[in-house]
Amino acid sequence: MRSTKNRSKERSTGPVIRSTHDLARQLGLSRWTVSRVINGHAGVHPDTVRRVHAAMEQYRFSPNPLAKGLRHGKTSIIGVGVPEIEAFHLGPKLERLRHELEARGFYLMVGVRGNAAWQEVELLDRFRELCVAGMISFASSLGAGNRAVRRLAQAGVPLVMVDPRTASPPRSSVLLDRAAGMREATGHLLDLGHRRLASVGLFQGGFYSQQRLEGIRSALESRGLDPEGSLTHYAVNETAASYYQGGYEAAEEIVRGWKKRDRPTAFLVINDQVATGVLKRLQEAAIDIPGEGSIIGYDRMDLGNFLTPKLTTIDGQPAALMEAATARLLQAIDGEAPERGPARAPIAARLVIRETTGPA
Repeated sequence: MRSTKNRSKERSTGPVIRSTHDLARQLGLSRWTVSRVINGHAGVHPDTVRRVHAAMEQYRFSPNPLAKGLRHGKTSIIGVGVPEIEAFHLGPKLERLRHELEARGFYLMVGVRGNAAWQEVELLDRFRELCVAGMISFASSLGAGNRAVRRLAQAGVPLVMVDPRTASPPRSSVLLDRAAGMREATGHLLDLGHRRLASVGLFQGGFYSQQRLEGIRSALESRGLDPEGSLTHYAVNETAASYYQGGYEAAEEIVRGWKKRDRPTAFLVINDQVATGVLKRLQEAAIDIPGEGSIIGYDRMDLGNFLTPKLTTIDGQPAALMEAATARLLQAIDGEAPERGPARAPIAARLVIRETTGPA
């Protein structure tokens, strides 16, 4: 019996097969014939089909899907643009996308672009040059009239924007209605008797935080309350080691003012991580939650179920967003007419009531 070492040596000294052209030359066939076998076309003699498949296995050759796409103007790759991996809990969303699209024979290629508009333009152009079958862009700041967006459309590459940060997104965008979730959360606190509320980290935020603040103000105004007099804002240290630490530090100011008669009794926090830090610091100060104060986080992270008490939070509906984005992208790839209606398909964020909210 020949050793593994000898077999490896034989493979390494054999012909190098890197392309369909190399394989065809090795077999003494035309590249056209080999291509037809690889692509599953009829009209090739069965013996030839067996020879090609045997040679592919022998030389461990598989056709390059990118090279094929560049020749034919289309690949099975879906380009995904994200501002940064850590932001917006993109890990679970990307995994959901992968599951949905691989079932249809597509594969994800993720590009991390940063937050600047010019970075996104460069990424869109790069994916277009790679002949992707379609593209999904998270947290885009590009409007429908942007030149890179138009170039994709002209090249026949469908683009779906998920939660764009622009007032004029392309028609195929899907959007989370953050204001709806905050209206529901604020209404829940008002029903519990809270009249002095606070946001933690929201006032510093950008496009998305402003949407959430609008939801809080809308809920207060609908109950005849003045948002300016009913809502206090606490900042989060953006240079803190983590969101948890930022929430813990922000709660120091809350603790210092706890004995004041006009202190807030309920806190709407920018995300579950910051809310966890706030909860820990208040508990260290022997402040009972929810007996003396209520906390609502955002993102519905799993950790909230393992806190004591369990964290009331707002669900950003990532599964619904990914399902909507996938459906719109596949619809466009299949050549179906776009859905009628507004450019945006809002999906409402929803309140998840657990144990950190109680009567004022």
